[in-house]
Amino acid sequence: MVDQDQVVGVLTRRRLIEALTRRSPTTPVREVMTFQFDVARPEELVEDALARGRAQELQLLPVVREGRLVGLLTVENLSEYVAIQAALRERQTSVSAY
Repeated sequence: MVDQDQVVGVLTRRRLIEALTRRSPTTPVREVMTFQFDVARPEELVEDALARGRAQELQLLPVVREGRLVGLLTVENLSEYVAIQAALRERQTSVSAY
């Protein structure tokens, strides 16, 4: 949830599932989202952001600069990025072995 460009809450997958199983589907998001969450910084390493997101069971990390939302990183996209980087490194290693 964003209020005047400030991220004030996020809805985790776990809280969403809990809300759908224990509450009405018409429950407002603000009643089930978490207000304690981490954020990523634009200059931060992707691997560091991915590790923190996984540790907190977050499926996304708001990217914040000077307290303002500038983007979102999903754990799925970060995992894909890391996998692509690993494949490119492996390819470079194979090509230089010739």
